[in-house]
Amino acid sequence: MTSPPDFEFLRIERTDDDVVIATLDRPKVNALDTALLLEIGELAGALHAEPPGALVLTGGGRHFAAGADLTVFADPAFRQAQGDAFRSGFAALETVPCPTIAAVNGFALGGGAELAMCCDFRIAGEGAVFGQPEVLLGLIPGGGATQRLARLVGVTKAKELIWGGAQVKAPEALAIGWVDEVVPDDQVLDRAVERATGYANGPRIALRASKRAIDEGIQGTLADGVDLLITDAQHLAAQFPDVAFLGHASVEYDVELAVEAGVRTLVLFHHDPWRTDDEVDALLGLARERAAGRVEVVAAREGLEVGLGG
Repeated sequence: MTSPPDFEFLRIERTDDDVVIATLDRPKVNALDTALLLEIGELAGALHAEPPGALVLTGGGRHFAAGADLTVFADPAFRQAQGDAFRSGFAALETVPCPTIAAVNGFALGGGAELAMCCDFRIAGEGAVFGQPEVLLGLIPGGGATQRLARLVGVTKAKELIWGGAQVKAPEALAIGWVDEVVPDDQVLDRAVERATGYANGPRIALRASKRAIDEGIQGTLADGVDLLITDAQHLAAQFPDVAFLGHASVEYDVELAVEAGVRTLVLFHHDPWRTDDEVDALLGLARERAAGRVEVVAAREGLEVGLGG
């Protein structure tokens, strides 16, 4: 995304680590009307064309998103357009080819909860509240909760939550698997950006391929998913025929194997959630000492971002 499109209801930032931060900005509660949904779809389209390192989606003001704008939905003349915008925008967001994190503050109800479920991870503030209250209004969730929530918390629990329409506080949402992490309210965005930065500084193409394999594979049979994984792995390997990857189990074995295979570069990936900078430096030094100039040993952070990160 060379430059973000002009939006009315989304604020877009990009960090030095190539994390895009998209903030819903439709006061007072970021209700999802057709215009905002179309902007979400447009943003997702831009990120498909030029994937960043990661995406963080959050809500401006006190709330993430308090659901669909029912004043629009109540008008039969606009109902179909809003429904189509939900479907297309959410589908585009869900398949953005990079890690995506919803940083949830305040209410995430109805369509707002469904929007958060389109992201790979949900980090919630201690005061965040989730819920699918549509049944209480004589409706059913129209943004995918019947499918996505069931995949997150299980079929029986999803029925309980959707049929009851109860509001679920962040600690309970964490316990049942609706969210992945709960932090103090004033740390939600910082924590989401911190985690997103770890992914942005990691092996982007491998993350992208594994995301596709998981998300598309789970829609079919186990055999279909394995076939997809194998196809993506072969495609990934074909892009870098002269590159091998340090597997960390045995530095000596990896180096000797790379030398015997005739590859030119041995890559050590640096990913914050897995090891500290000191640990990376120690492993890198050991591998370079063992290689003794026979093969180049680099960390992903040292210059393979264009190929392995892009």
